[in-house]
Amino acid sequence: MTITVLMVCPFCGTEHSVTCDAEAYDEWVGGELIQNTKLFELPVLDREQLITKMCPVCIESMSDPEEEEEDWDDEPFDLDMGFDPYMGEYTYDC
Repeated sequence: MTITVLMVCPFCGTEHSVTCDAEAYDEWVGGELIQNTKLFELPVLDREQLITKMCPVCIESMSDPEEEEEDWDDEPFDLDMGFDPYMGEYTYDC
């Protein structure tokens, strides 16, 4: 038997729903890990909605792949800047 779980996104207030197996949902609500129930067979976006109560739009906006990757090679300067705190001076050999 399936049920439709109705939710309200805590960020934007949008109402949304996920349809899933009733028994698996009861197990999960009862404390079982989602990956140990039939809910694990749901698409990732549906599982994320159940866990966070967030709507698909907010979930996608929170997981922008461009923001996840930081390019540390574009640092404009060396992080330690070659400063020797014992000598009290910069130690770069130019």
